[in-house]
Amino acid sequence: MKIPYRFVMILSVIVLMCSLCACAGGMIAHDHPYSSDPQKAEQIGSLTQQNGIPTEPQTQALPAFAPEEDRPMLAGDGYYRHRVRMPVALQDMKCPEITREDFDMLLDAVRDAAKNNRRADFHTACYEVQQAIRWIETAYVIASNENAADPMDEETAERMQTLEQDNIDFSNLFYGVMHEISCGQNAQILRWEFDSNTVAFFESFDPTQADQLSELETQKTELVIRYEQLISEDEPAYDEIAELYVRLVEICREEAEMRGYSSYASYAYEAEFLRDYTPEDARKIWKTAKEDFAPLLNKYIYQVMRAAGKAEKRFAYDGSDQAVLQALACGAGGMSPEIRDACEYLLQYGLYDIAYSEEKLNQGYTVWMSTYEVPFIFNCPCGEHYDFCDMFHEFGHYTASFYGDCESDFDLSDFDLSELQSQGMEIMFFEFYDEIFGEENAAAFRAETLCDLIDSVVEGALYDEFQQKVFEEENLTADRVSELYLQTCKDYGINYYPGLEDAWMNVMHNFESPFYYISYAISAIPALELFVRQQEDPAEAMDIYLRISAMSGIDYYLTDALKKTGLANMMASPCGDVLAEKIEQTGALDVH
Repeated sequence: MKIPYRFVMILSVIVLMCSLCACAGGMIAHDHPYSSDPQKAEQIGSLTQQNGIPTEPQTQALPAFAPEEDRPMLAGDGYYRHRVRMPVALQDMKCPEITREDFDMLLDAVRDAAKNNRRADFHTACYEVQQAIRWIETAYVIASNENAADPMDEETAERMQTLEQDNIDFSNLFYGVMHEISCGQNAQILRWEFDSNTVAFFESFDPTQADQLSELETQKTELVIRYEQLISEDEPAYDEIAELYVRLVEICREEAEMRGYSSYASYAYEAEFLRDYTPEDARKIWKTAKEDFAPLLNKYIYQVMRAAGKAEKRFAYDGSDQAVLQALACGAGGMSPEIRDACEYLLQYGLYDIAYSEEKLNQGYTVWMSTYEVPFIFNCPCGEHYDFCDMFHEFGHYTASFYGDCESDFDLSDFDLSELQSQGMEIMFFEFYDEIFGEENAAAFRAETLCDLIDSVVEGALYDEFQQKVFEEENLTADRVSELYLQTCKDYGINYYPGLEDAWMNVMHNFESPFYYISYAISAIPALELFVRQQEDPAEAMDIYLRISAMSGIDYYLTDALKKTGLANMMASPCGDVLAEKIEQTGALDVH
């Protein structure tokens, strides 16, 4: 189990936490009004009332394809901790504008309460500041969603960048004030409000370094926004993208050095992704990916693709988001009452954007709306059955977040566990493929999804090894990046084809969150073990999955979840060869 507190330099990961698959919220003082308290559930903060934000938003009519209440289920209740939530529909989420003048007034109230040692006033003032930061963060997330829907909209991109900078700047201002208080005669007031580790952060906060890091974050954001625009073109300018990436690597290296790390890989593994293993440890995953999973994938992939292609032609999917939501409700309604309820909330309040649009970024993610304490799903569909798999994957993130704890600036979630919660959900939907896709198509689509998960092991390892090589390279050039990529692909059994040297630039994670991809690999392995368990006993597999889904990434590492549920830990005892053999023995890949 994680120790109660693990400090990281939070400001560098605000965007990452908000825009991928896990959740980030504002810092929480003691006795903060959580929405799990029924008496406090309607407290949105005085800024809400001052700016006329509705406290009782209008809701959408429940879709006709909501999960059935009385159908048989694989599991019962009691896995998750339930919380009271505000009835907030996506279209009702409005954020007040908070200016620097507004924020300075809130900080003055904090200073005044600390100076006069008024604990109650200090508590209120800290809450108001934190709530203001949450509003800015939520506004940034909304703008980020809009940017993902149309990255070529320069006005939206500029607004998103401004809000991100406000989030960082205002947070730094607050931490600076807390640092001043920690050095004053009434420093003890901090200990009445915050835990000892948070106070230690305030005491050690360096405003000068924070400003320098903020400047680096601004440069990285500008490069990422430019990348998203370039990659969205009909014919991406790969030469320019490659040069942009080299500059991004230089900035990341500078950031790691400033933070006191020997390499950016070490910094990313420890501080951004909070892993309990090192970049060197990841070589175990590289090895099993090459020796066990890549051969299995290469043996069946073309056979599976042919079968899935035939099934795709038979499957009457019109590309509509309604068909995907119907399938989601079908599977969720057969898993457990709690999964059904999470799905019902998602559908009722429209917390998704999965409609097709030519302008959308080619990505999918689940994001946390911190002020409203709800998750939101974004996806760019492709018009094939992959759209369903993407939604099932994101619903795994959504459900874990929906029932998860309120998170604070100092309680970041384990990404590896989060990815098992999502990839495991993909496996759980296998039980409903006959009903969703039809019996004549289900086996082929299961096999294709299974290949995708095996490929997650291979690609997750490949991109981690590739990026470790890139970030270690002295005098890096754009041509050298592509050379390293081709070399790494060859090591994983990928044959060259025209354009392969540019393929790495189509993976947004390489730009937006370097070194994230290994999380897909290390979490796909236990997800595949869940598949094997599912063939033996679907109810037992569902039980294991729900126990994992209910584990908070704040409190547990992936390795904790594996130990508690009896799934294998590749880092402790490599078992890729055994697992690959068991997958093949199920016969699920042998489709025609």
